[in-house]
Amino acid sequence: MGFFDKLLSNVGGGAPPSCPTCGGALDGDGLVEGSSWCVSCGSLFKTQDGELVDVKSLRSSGRTCAACQRSLDDGDHYLPYEDGGNAHAYIRCRCGHENIQDGFGGD
Repeated sequence: MGFFDKLLSNVGGGAPPSCPTCGGALDGDGLVEGSSWCVSCGSLFKTQDGELVDVKSLRSSGRTCAACQRSLDDGDHYLPYEDGGNAHAYIRCRCGHENIQDGFGGD
């Protein structure tokens, strides 16, 4: 995205932002506020400090399980409603505990 496109999108005009990975169109309908889905490459992005960040890059943060203190980096990650009934994003630790993640809906 060029400088002028970014400037126009910030003032309410111009084209919507494009995917930082593939350049495809982003679809924010029905998702958590502040996030966008790329239909072309299937990536989910969250807006942080005005920039689109792939949520996969947010996974490696040194977080640990509330139940067993094991690293959650190798846990199973679920976005809101990804498993059919979860209102919150969570990471299921290998011990089975579901660690709710803030900032992805339901809060």
